[in-house]
Amino acid sequence: MTYRGIMTAPATGLRREIDRMFDDVFNGRASGGWAPPVDIRETRESLVFEADLPGLTADDIEVQTEHDLLTIRGQRAQLKETPAEARVHVVERVFGRFSRTFQLPQGYDVAKVEAAVTNGVLTIKVPKAAHAQPRTIPVKGANVVQSA
Repeated sequence: MTYRGIMTAPATGLRREIDRMFDDVFNGRASGGWAPPVDIRETRESLVFEADLPGLTADDIEVQTEHDLLTIRGQRAQLKETPAEARVHVVERVFGRFSRTFQLPQGYDVAKVEAAVTNGVLTIKVPKAAHAQPRTIPVKGANVVQSA
């Protein structure tokens, strides 16, 4: 009997938390910034990124590719001022600039990336590049006449 699934689940969760901690430090969140959570999945046709960006519109978001890097940037403005007489009890939502950068694996066509935001979810599709198809190359030659 194997308990591999049970034994690796806590390790996977711990790994995720350690990765998140390093991501916080190296993406600037530890210094007061924020980064939206992102899910990445692969389909037959593309790599799909989904980022939670509630309250943001397409004008608030920038998606950029450079070589094999995909970067999502933007800014969430504070929604409204708190009146001077109001007492704030809890503040959990973060505001300000954000940036996330992902390295894309080989075999994806960054020239055909599509991005759309719907109901606060940014969806980015990076299509897979067309696989090179074998083809026959015609061999050209010159008719050479040799004299005796």
